[in-house]
Amino acid sequence: RIFIQAIENTSMHGTYNAVAPQHITQKELTQAIAKALKRPLFFPNVPAFLLKIMLGERAPLVLEGSRVSSDKISRTGYKFDHTNIDEALQTLL
Repeated sequence: RIFIQAIENTSMHGTYNAVAPQHITQKELTQAIAKALKRPLFFPNVPAFLLKIMLGERAPLVLEGSRVSSDKISRTGYKFDHTNIDEALQTLL
């Protein structure tokens, strides 16, 4: 829907982040999915040093996440269907 908004809204110019308003880490996403599916979470944590070896300079994206804002798209009047991961997963699953 964000991409449709960008095409249809002629006042939008420049770059917009197509991201949800809630920032979560990969760990939080995995936990939320397990909770929504009512399943135990069995995935072991991968040690940070191993991710650093495998991913190099991109490891912080996995370990820390990225703080990307949806404020600019929200200021255009765009309304998100879901403002947090739990609501979104309930709808999807």
